[in-house]
Amino acid sequence: MDIRPRLFVLIALSLIFNPLSLWAAADCAWFKTIPLVNIKIPEHSIFIAQPDGFSDLLHGRVQATFSEQFEISYGVGEINGGWCLFIEKIDAAMGYTEFTIEIDQRHIRGSCEYDAILEHEYEHVAAHLSVIEDEKNEIRKAVTNAAASVLPIFIEYKSEIEGAMDQLEKRLQERPEIRLMRQKLAAEREIRNRKVDLEDRGWRIERCKL
Repeated sequence: MDIRPRLFVLIALSLIFNPLSLWAAADCAWFKTIPLVNIKIPEHSIFIAQPDGFSDLLHGRVQATFSEQFEISYGVGEINGGWCLFIEKIDAAMGYTEFTIEIDQRHIRGSCEYDAILEHEYEHVAAHLSVIEDEKNEIRKAVTNAAASVLPIFIEYKSEIEGAMDQLEKRLQERPEIRLMRQKLAAEREIRNRKVDLEDRGWRIERCKL
């Protein structure tokens, strides 16, 4: 569907009813900047559980909790007719905050089999963590490029500031740079965890039979 006529109507209406707002919004482009971005990897906790019921005697499982938080500092520039709100700085905390290693309850804690599975699952935890650590600079680059692409928002009244802040954060989260970064992290995590399994192939469990 061709949306150009509709866009033309919307622009024409804006010019008729509030031409100053449209021109002022265009003036906000002067406040567009490249924000300062800091990336912090959060602390993590590891829990070991043996859930009720039977699962897999030869393998454990890692449940990982990923956290992505953006603390955004905004700048405000005054122009004729209102203000321009823009992203000035981002402190992002991104990474895994909690791991739960699950081991079949039929394995006695401290037994050879239990320890063998636990050792293997710790390698999966390390694989998760290494992805974030190794890709930290790429994460910073992606967030920086995304934030630099988010245009400032014009507001006529100070009461609109909170809503404009929410809009800017939503636009940041929806940027393709952020989505591609998440996809890349997920793909790299999958690759590294497969490598962990390929390098093991059950030799730890087999060692317990000796």
